[in-house]
Amino acid sequence: MKIYENYPEILNIKAKVLDKRFRNNISQVIVDKNIFMPDNNELINDYKSLDDKEVIEVKENRGKLLISVDGKISEDQVVLEVDKNLRYRNLAYNTAYILFQIFLEGFYGKIKTNLFLNEDEAYISLINYRDDIDPELFDEMINYAIDSSLPINSQAGITEVAGLGTVINSNICFNNTYKIIKFKVLDVHKDGKNTIISFLAGR
Repeated sequence: MKIYENYPEILNIKAKVLDKRFRNNISQVIVDKNIFMPDNNELINDYKSLDDKEVIEVKENRGKLLISVDGKISEDQVVLEVDKNLRYRNLAYNTAYILFQIFLEGFYGKIKTNLFLNEDEAYISLINYRDDIDPELFDEMINYAIDSSLPINSQAGITEVAGLGTVINSNICFNNTYKIIKFKVLDVHKDGKNTIISFLAGR
């Protein structure tokens, strides 16, 4: 069960080991309940430990999540834990990105975008777009949405913000806009054919 999809704010959970292998001091484990996200190129890997051992990698294979752990896993019941700061950074920034996409399309039309996020910075790339945009518009609209406490529902890769619209989004996000807390565009600049928007979200 991929608990992280519907309950991403759960930071630790006890799970049953369904299958495990051990080789070269690395355990590969499949569990019945999972709060770890598989590795991807958009969000930060926020997994922390499985039974107090360091998680090295989480890969999805045929719908199942394979967790690689440093050391041997002997128990049939284990505790999974994610890094709270990184999980909430992922949630705040991806939820803000969802709102940004909705308002971008509403005011500027359909533009392809990408999110870049690490522990130090975050920015949105507007692909093949070099026209000017108004950063204050996004500050105003996104913070208005935050203050309005709008419910957010994600299902089958589609995320809907009540009263605003939908976007294609397969990553974790909050279930309400108020949880983002704050949003601020920090910088807008051109990079080749693209426009890069650096921003701040969350605590």
